[in-house]
Amino acid sequence: MKLLRMVQKFKDGLAVSPYPLSYTLAYPWYAHQPSFRNHSGVSPAPLVRRPAQEDNSLVRLVFFGDLVGLSAVPIIDDKLRQVFSRADLVIGNLTGLCGERTGDNLWEQAIDPDFLVKLFSKVGVSTDRLVISVANNHAQDAGDQGLETTLRTFSKHHIDTVGQITEGRPTHLVRTLPSGLSVGIWAWTHWLNNSTENGFRDPTNFGILHSKQAPELLSSDAVDTTVVLPHWDYEYQHFPSRATRDFAKTLAAQDVDIVGGCHPHVLQPIEKFGDCHILYSSGNFLQGNIEISRSLSSRLGALWEIMLFTKGSKRGKVAGYQLHPFVHDRQSNSLRSVDPKDQDAYKILNRIYALPDRSFEQLYPMNARPVQPTNGRLIEFHEE
Repeated sequence: MKLLRMVQKFKDGLAVSPYPLSYTLAYPWYAHQPSFRNHSGVSPAPLVRRPAQEDNSLVRLVFFGDLVGLSAVPIIDDKLRQVFSRADLVIGNLTGLCGERTGDNLWEQAIDPDFLVKLFSKVGVSTDRLVISVANNHAQDAGDQGLETTLRTFSKHHIDTVGQITEGRPTHLVRTLPSGLSVGIWAWTHWLNNSTENGFRDPTNFGILHSKQAPELLSSDAVDTTVVLPHWDYEYQHFPSRATRDFAKTLAAQDVDIVGGCHPHVLQPIEKFGDCHILYSSGNFLQGNIEISRSLSSRLGALWEIMLFTKGSKRGKVAGYQLHPFVHDRQSNSLRSVDPKDQDAYKILNRIYALPDRSFEQLYPMNARPVQPTNGRLIEFHEE
């Protein structure tokens, strides 16, 4: 029965795949053995780039990868929880929909609202510090009603979203952090899964921002830091395609400061063009129930912690960063930080990033200052 279901999924995938046929046919192989081929000649940046001077004026942004629903909230280790707790702003990507599951296959990847609340309670993230992109290739899997339900669910829990089109206008956010630093956040997807008679759906016609709109919109606000969240690139490829890298260069040329990519379901490199820092993919934050890959490289994800200057001529620019890699252990349903002694994980990371000595040492001690919510909207956090 399970085999028949997988075969049907593959057939469905052929019908809606935006990829070349050669890649689509090879997809089952890549899903089980992700590719490390560097198609685009990326020169990976280090896993860690420390600020030249560390002081209390720096603000921290934390990015997480694809958020896919699980049956139960995973156990999350203390190191990862500390990364979340010290962030001034937490930004991530939804893959799928958010709402109560109906048993319909269209809602198969949906995140249950209760799951969402419990998850962010567990890591101590208050809703005033959380922004989630809804721009992803599954955003219209259940039609307009699915997207509307997703947006309504996030609104009910006071979670801000980006990537949707509201009343014909693309929605983005400008967040002013306690330091006074303004952060503009944009998100988009490169396609939707659902096919039509005329080919693949243009997300702009279905309530989601499309990548082709991005260049003309990014200059619409004067902010200290510009952040973009593209849902792009090929799945299960540890290095971006040439087209993805070229698009990243275009964004850098338009004074984008941070690019936090999603969708490949595996880790991809960090690269720097001028002042623009790009993480092509932070992998899955959660590996969902329907994720078919079980390889270690597909179970590796990361939190991307970025420090920003708040003073002087470099105000709003990246002062330093650290990638915090973790492994999703499906058997125990836990997220645990990669240990320096984990040679298998280290070998994979060493193929994607320029690993410095002492590569897993934290930028900040475990007792780094917690960040207090600024508007009182707090998801209550209970220690286990």
